[in-house]
Amino acid sequence: MKYRSIIYMIALMILSNGLLAEENQSKHTTEEFQISTPKSNLNAVLYKKNESAKSPVVILLHGSDRGTIDDYEEFALGMLNSGYAILSYDSPGKGKSTGNSFGETFEDRLKEVRSIIDHLKTRSDIEANMIGLWGISQGGWICQYAAASFDDVAFIIPVSGPGVGVVDQEIYRVEQQSIAAGLSEREVKKAVLIRKLLVDAIAPHPVFELEIENENYDDVDCRDFKSMIYGGLPEDSVLTNMLPVLERIQEKDWAFSLHIEHFLPVLKSMPPQAWPAVKVQFAQTMSFEPTDYLRKIKVPTLAIFGDKDLSVPVKESVMIYKSEFRKSGNNDLRVIVFEDADHGIRVKGERGAKFYPSINDWLKNLYKK
Repeated sequence: MKYRSIIYMIALMILSNGLLAEENQSKHTTEEFQISTPKSNLNAVLYKKNESAKSPVVILLHGSDRGTIDDYEEFALGMLNSGYAILSYDSPGKGKSTGNSFGETFEDRLKEVRSIIDHLKTRSDIEANMIGLWGISQGGWICQYAAASFDDVAFIIPVSGPGVGVVDQEIYRVEQQSIAAGLSEREVKKAVLIRKLLVDAIAPHPVFELEIENENYDDVDCRDFKSMIYGGLPEDSVLTNMLPVLERIQEKDWAFSLHIEHFLPVLKSMPPQAWPAVKVQFAQTMSFEPTDYLRKIKVPTLAIFGDKDLSVPVKESVMIYKSEFRKSGNNDLRVIVFEDADHGIRVKGERGAKFYPSINDWLKNLYKK
């Protein structure tokens, strides 16, 4: 009898969850359309809970993964209870969008945001003065950039959006992920070295050469890569010489955090003469410094972090946000650091229980002002 009761309760929970999901789906509508940008046609979806009402809207900005509408659907549905419409889109070259995300600069991403805002402002069902941005990881930087650049961004919600620059964030990420994986001190040092060398491979002027010039490494590929980057090779031969070394490094256990597998196929597909132009594009992104933009933000901001983030220096980032907002006189900053949460605000693999309620409550209060 006891087991029958337990089975009944489990069945009831499953049925209830199904009904709740079904009910949630019946309460929102989706509209798919295209948005033209300078470099692509973006496939977008607008989620709304009240089809007849004029709605404020949140635009979802991807991280460096540059995902699709499907990838970000959880975020869209999770924020619908705020009463805001949610705009999600396929990144250039993904889903139904044209173009290509690889090599996009932050300036390219800023222009995407501009095009999306301009499109939304033409719609009669959108509150034109209440268009805001939500961005995760790299998308958090784009939130900062756009809010500092455009007067018609009403608010921003950077999630794990670093307060430090791209170079510092990447060095931190490689080091912390390597330590967390249990690598030895020597292995961590090698992973960090290669990340620094990858920075200097594209930087207009070396950033780390003086810092690492006297370091000795027991890995021949590390030594080869170091001498290659600082050896004065002609620009059009750097790529050709770099590829085989990166292929060998990619196979080493200590190199997992470098994610060489993500960019190596693209580099291998490029003609050597394209390398100088690619360097310029990457260098523009690597030079981004949030302090140049945070101090210019005048709109309400909700900055969210997880205290177990291995990609972003959270304590330093929080200090920078607060310091730069204080300098600018913007008192409308709220920072939430979720306990035991990672870069995606997940706790033990699950999205933090208070993640969406915290965002939705903040958005509801914002619309009342």
